[in-house]
Amino acid sequence: MEAQYSYLPIESTGFFSKIAVEYVQQHEGLSPFYQHSVSIEGIQAAIQARQQTINHRQLLYDVLVEQSAGLSLTTLQQNNLQAILSENT
Repeated sequence: MEAQYSYLPIESTGFFSKIAVEYVQQHEGLSPFYQHSVSIEGIQAAIQARQQTINHRQLLYDVLVEQSAGLSLTTLQQNNLQAILSENT
């Protein structure tokens, strides 16, 4: 069975605010308020820019461990806390 789909323009959904629609449509008046366009290339550029920022993962982890010292964390919570140290989190 072949899947069928159709394109539905964002403005015709009635779900998004005017500013959200204008952002997706890349209206020039909004360009001073964002750095990366709404496109695959823009998402890739945003990821690359984010990877260049300094992260204080260890500090965040240490503070959260200290704050949760009196709590009984589940294995999932402990794993999530440990994941903060990963560059991909």
